[in-house]
Amino acid sequence: MKIDAFLSSRKLKKRSPIARWTVWLLVWMLLTYAPAQGRVQAADNGPASDPPPTITGAAYAPGEVLVGVRRDALPSSRDSDGIEAFGTLPGFAGLSLAGVEVLEITDAANAPLFLRLRVAEGAEMATIARLQADPAIAFAEPNWMAHAAVMNTDEMPTPVLPSDPLFRANQWGMQRIGAPRAWAISQGSTIRVAVVDSGIDFNHPEFAGRLLPGKNYVTPGATPQDDSGHGTHVSGIIGAALNNGEGVAGLAPQVLIDPRKALDSRNEGSVANIALAIREAADAGAKIINLSVTSKEPSSVLESAVNYAVGKGILLVGAVGNSAPNPVWWPAAYAGVVAVAATDRSDQRTYYSHTGAVDLAAPGGLSSQLIHSTWPTGINCPTVGSNYCTASGTSMSAAYVSGAAALAWSTRPDLSLVQIKNLLLETARKTGAPSTDVGAGRLDVQAAVRQALLSDVRTSRAQIAGLVTTGSPAYTETLTLDNPSGDLIFWQAAVVSGNEWLAVQPGAQNANGSIRYGEPVQVSLQVSPTFLPANDYSGALRIIGTRTNNSQVNLTIPVDLRVRSTLHRVYLSQTGWTTTPLQWQMADAQGKEPVQMTDSSSIGLPLPFTFNLESQAVTTVRLYSDGFMTFPASESVDALPVACTPDATPAQQAIYGWWADLNPSLGGSVSIFTSTSGAFVAEFLDVPLASAATAADRVSFQIALFPDGRVKLNYAALPKTVGDVAVGMEMNEGLLSSRIACRKGNTSLGALPVAGQTITLETTDLR
Repeated sequence: MKIDAFLSSRKLKKRSPIARWTVWLLVWMLLTYAPAQGRVQAADNGPASDPPPTITGAAYAPGEVLVGVRRDALPSSRDSDGIEAFGTLPGFAGLSLAGVEVLEITDAANAPLFLRLRVAEGAEMATIARLQADPAIAFAEPNWMAHAAVMNTDEMPTPVLPSDPLFRANQWGMQRIGAPRAWAISQGSTIRVAVVDSGIDFNHPEFAGRLLPGKNYVTPGATPQDDSGHGTHVSGIIGAALNNGEGVAGLAPQVLIDPRKALDSRNEGSVANIALAIREAADAGAKIINLSVTSKEPSSVLESAVNYAVGKGILLVGAVGNSAPNPVWWPAAYAGVVAVAATDRSDQRTYYSHTGAVDLAAPGGLSSQLIHSTWPTGINCPTVGSNYCTASGTSMSAAYVSGAAALAWSTRPDLSLVQIKNLLLETARKTGAPSTDVGAGRLDVQAAVRQALLSDVRTSRAQIAGLVTTGSPAYTETLTLDNPSGDLIFWQAAVVSGNEWLAVQPGAQNANGSIRYGEPVQVSLQVSPTFLPANDYSGALRIIGTRTNNSQVNLTIPVDLRVRSTLHRVYLSQTGWTTTPLQWQMADAQGKEPVQMTDSSSIGLPLPFTFNLESQAVTTVRLYSDGFMTFPASESVDALPVACTPDATPAQQAIYGWWADLNPSLGGSVSIFTSTSGAFVAEFLDVPLASAATAADRVSFQIALFPDGRVKLNYAALPKTVGDVAVGMEMNEGLLSSRIACRKGNTSLGALPVAGQTITLETTDLR
């Protein structure tokens, strides 16, 4: 066959699905990814006896070698001799030419012929060394595996799991509003929060070193020691210590608490004392004043105190009241106070929470969903015991909002009162309930703190480097831009040096736009070395980011290009990952049981053992054709659409292997089995996407449950087209979760798995 005809007719061979994941299993048991430096790595021409390249954990296709044959080294009759012409070269002596593929990479006249050579697995390096000894060979190299570039993993920080023993099992309110994810971003500072209430327990270990003297308005001259428990409980929600190994965790654990005792042991107090407390707390330097107190009637004195504090730029947070169906009571009813309603674990208004002019909602609890917090020593608590107790009401809800405000304001002290109030309202989670019930929605402290972060431009690469031969065609480099803040930043990119060979590539991603957290963008650079003589070239890309407050970020990304007349060997770049090699589960002697599934179907399944997930004993699961399972089997939910946060998913407890719009009725197979490792495995093999654009839009993965509560997600093959997809796990009504990655519309969070990877989830990973 003639080489020209060969180029036009030769097709790449495809492996079967079984072969694909078998190859990955073998490769990943032997190899792990290692990050490469720059775009390409190369060695200059060396003697023919150069040793073969050393492989240090980089992954390459087994049984394949890429070869560049110098055109002038082939016999003049090559057009008639075809593939057999390569056999005349010393480097190919003794090598089989069966399965050789000529790859059309470039039309450059001085470029070598590019071949994909099939060799025995394990013989790749020896073959490369042999070929490199032949002067007719321009290069020989492994067929490196490449993966899409991703942002840093801190794009989706690991939630903080406190050591406070009551947190995990009891503090559902903190979990519902996203406190562990907020703490991963910021744990606040010593911002001053005044609590106008019944005082505080000055001896409580949760507040050690962070209590201001405060004032007692009930018994002038006395210490504002709490004699009812209410003020201490509210203060604990706002600012109990975090990770001290005791009791509960507070939302803003670094705050300074200014206790203003205006309520007596019966939790009663006059509006005059409350007004005095507001006025004097404002003068003493409070940034936030918590008012978990209500009055049925308005008061000019109280209103004047509220207006005074607001005039000083202080945020006032008030409870709406606990005797619905009444309207919002005072001081929350005043325009200057953030009026906070109460919600339950399901984000619904509690039966007692007042309605009307509500600004925001936060967990308040029910008799069956109590809020745990601090309690004074010496005051009996029948539900928990010494130092801690439970309660419910809009008082607790207001405290959550005050704590969230303290955490967000600590993150951005330059924000004004209006800005911090708007931030809390704008980031609230919509619940579907009317605004008269929950105002702007349920408090989302993670979103609030994320929004408060100063916007920035982060780049996936600090510099770009390339090494090419003279006459090489133009190629593209991609730079990913991300912003850690929920606040927009506007960016522009321009080449400031190297314009003769470097340009920002026009197209879908223009050289300007905006970025916010979870919505990265890509900048494409065109490098054009074709007419450059051999030399070293330096260029630069400048990125200017403009924040919403008009301050700017200026970044310069160096771009270095080395052009050489010849290269002895060239290694393609790859993206580095730290992963667990694939642990594909094999069926035991009982074999696999096929599961017949159609589009958007599900089936309840018994487990062969009790799956011990924390305090739960799971014996059944429900498997969905869209790539996930819920538990127990009695819980049935709508499979789509994909959601990126636990509180937005229909499932209360679920494991998402590859939650996307899959359709097993179009091909592939779904089966269940017990593995040789003792795991219960649900296996999706070569299952296509429902909207598959190409034959490669199929997924092969396993969800493996182990009796000790471990979950392994094993990935053998993933779709070429990534649409809306989520990977992770959640339990306990979504209060505890591990979101590994999610892609939905323009939202991009975390790093999706790659083929050949196993992700292991322990119970402690759910936070």
